[in-house]
Amino acid sequence: MQRTLRGRVFYPPFILLLTGTVVSVVYQDSFLKIAGYWHQKLLMTLGATYSVVAFLMVLTCFFVFVSPLGKVRIGGENCPPELTRWQWFTISLCSTVACGLLFWGTAEPLFHYFQPPATQPQGDKVFALANLILDWTFTPYAIYTVPALIFALNFHNFRAELSFASCLHPLFSLQTTKKLNGWVDCICLYSLAIGMSSSLAAGILILWGGLNQLFLLPKNLMTLGAITALIVFTFVGAAASGVLKGIRVLADWNVKLFAVIILYVAFQVDVGQILILSGQSLIYYVQHFLELSLWTHSHPQDAWGYQWGAFYWASWMSWAPITALFLGKIAKGYTVREFIVMNFFVPSLFSLIWMSLFGGLALTSEPLQTLYQIILKQGPESVIYFLMGKMPWATGLIGIFLLTCFLSFVTAADANTVAMADISSAAPEGSREKKYLKIIWGMVLGCLSLVAVLAAGIDGIRMLANFSGIPALFLLTWVLLSLLKLNLLSMRTWNRTVLQQRLIHSEE
Repeated sequence: MQRTLRGRVFYPPFILLLTGTVVSVVYQDSFLKIAGYWHQKLLMTLGATYSVVAFLMVLTCFFVFVSPLGKVRIGGENCPPELTRWQWFTISLCSTVACGLLFWGTAEPLFHYFQPPATQPQGDKVFALANLILDWTFTPYAIYTVPALIFALNFHNFRAELSFASCLHPLFSLQTTKKLNGWVDCICLYSLAIGMSSSLAAGILILWGGLNQLFLLPKNLMTLGAITALIVFTFVGAAASGVLKGIRVLADWNVKLFAVIILYVAFQVDVGQILILSGQSLIYYVQHFLELSLWTHSHPQDAWGYQWGAFYWASWMSWAPITALFLGKIAKGYTVREFIVMNFFVPSLFSLIWMSLFGGLALTSEPLQTLYQIILKQGPESVIYFLMGKMPWATGLIGIFLLTCFLSFVTAADANTVAMADISSAAPEGSREKKYLKIIWGMVLGCLSLVAVLAAGIDGIRMLANFSGIPALFLLTWVLLSLLKLNLLSMRTWNRTVLQQRLIHSEE
């Protein structure tokens, strides 16, 4: 293990996270007080920066899509794809969805409805759903797509190393990026570990909410610990079975379960009313996209923008660097334009359908005050189960939803655990060392998320997301500039062979 383990990448985040977990347990009250202070301080300081970078990433995706770079094939002109389009779609979608889509779909619009920003009147359903669309469609998937695309091109076309620092090749020389590899990957590991813990914490809560609805299970250490152990055991086992072997099966089933839930719920609700509200909200979203995206910049004193937009961008950014390595690795054989379609447009449209259906369901249910009281008394994870409980075959529907929640996080964690092990060690895939690393990271994630849930609940999830996004924010800013430079080169050089020669020459 000493020969291939990348010590300066693995040990700093591992020791830091392990120490933080122990300290948070031993000195819980003091730790939460300090963490809460810095959580608010950092959000207020960096909230506008998160918003600007995320907004620019959306524009960049559209810009690259229509540029000459869109014609370049990842891996080379004659490179065959490793995955079918269906496999690519299911794996790409499920490796980024995790549990947030299911956790916030019905709860978040109620928060926007009853607790809007200071400049917005209470009770605006269109505004509430439009913000849900903002937080879960094109902007978050742009945050994934930009780093994943630049990594895919550098890794497959220009033979860069399996490191997130490879994304910086268009900006720096090959020698410079090699020197940065260890530090950049160390930061990425730290960010993703905390970001995944935040998502796992949400998954633990939503799974408990469903089990409580069915079996009245108490919310204590034993119950939450058992849920955590089951999730960790499953995704570590799937990751240890191989890069694509386990995730192909999980992703395929996951997407099919998503489709079953969407179709069943659509037939049980007033879909016409939901479509009208969704259409109005989508129009509002498009018309006010700039204002909503840069809310923390234009309303710096309004806490609402930091609690939602900045919180989400921090969470998405924490996942983006390591997720980019996985999404980039599996994209070989497809063009840049196809990559943007599969990782930006398609998942955004899927999320738009899901959030419109479930967010619209929550906002068209009466009385809304009842749902809001459920959030306040039982937690955001309980709203979806209350709504499903009023539908025919509620027990079966809740059971399928629980399985979907479980598979959603397991699939995303599987993909990212593989990537975490990849940059922690230079050992070959399938080696004993890689399997041990997947187990170690799985245990760290499980412990950290369980502590967050037990100590602070939903506030713990928000704090984890914020802390994880800070280092990733600065890395992704450089990555954005890197992709823009590569795109400008493609606009000057329409011949793809010459473009590749230019980039190789720039490294020398």
